[in-house]
Amino acid sequence: MDMLSCYGNRVVRTPNLDKLAKDSLVFENCYTPTALCSPARASFLTGVYPHKHHVVVNTGEPKWSYCQRLDREIMMIQDWVKEESDYESAYFGKWHIGPDEELLKSGFDHKKVYDHPSYTNHPGSWMGPFTKQMGNGTAGLVDVQLETFPDVQTAAMTKSYLKGRKTDRPFLLYCAFPGPHPAWLLPNSFGIRYSPEHIPLWNNRREINSEEKPFYQQRLSGISLLSTEGSSEEHADALLQELLACEYSYIELIDIMIGQIIYTLKETGQYEDTVIIFTADHGSMSGAHGF
Repeated sequence: MDMLSCYGNRVVRTPNLDKLAKDSLVFENCYTPTALCSPARASFLTGVYPHKHHVVVNTGEPKWSYCQRLDREIMMIQDWVKEESDYESAYFGKWHIGPDEELLKSGFDHKKVYDHPSYTNHPGSWMGPFTKQMGNGTAGLVDVQLETFPDVQTAAMTKSYLKGRKTDRPFLLYCAFPGPHPAWLLPNSFGIRYSPEHIPLWNNRREINSEEKPFYQQRLSGISLLSTEGSSEEHADALLQELLACEYSYIELIDIMIGQIIYTLKETGQYEDTVIIFTADHGSMSGAHGF
């Protein structure tokens, strides 16, 4: 929540989300079922905790799981909608609850993932060659067309569905943006829109190896991008500011996409009849507590 101006961030620019928040009920105390993507996303679609639906780790990591697939006995929301309502259902963008084939075979009336097969989960350094590297090569700009960027594709699929509806039936639509998610990569044509040196840092950013932290956090600190081992605190701070400059730019891009979707709802006369829920599967530490 600290990454949005409607929750107090004074650096990142999210005018469309700010306007939506101003007209909405804003929750200030929300808790993810678990701070892992796939289990949290599965809880969204089933309404039960991970220990019930059996997706307990991120998909793609089956060796760490006692169950590689969602429990087939658990009803998902698209199936409930089909059986219990007159709504039509749609899902566009990042799935990440299992293989994309499961989304394409699911009960959603309309569904689509990205045109590029490598965009299944979220952007990575394979997306295209760097045009500008930041954060020790873990963030920056890549040579990829804006319209092929996963979040832009997700918004485009959503807008196309809203414009092309041929029915008066109500709808349930998931617009599943893959970001903001590391690696903090952006299309070269969008650019990095924040100066790293102007980004304030969290006071708890160096709480990495504290013995007061839980054992698991101490263990994870060894792989933190912000580990200061072998480098000065000033270098670690500069690294974090570079990463945040890219993350803030990514958030701004998504805000623009949300603005376009809201405009499409208004343009097609569906805005006043639509409940919009903006949420995330879980948060990102973004340098807090050393992560």
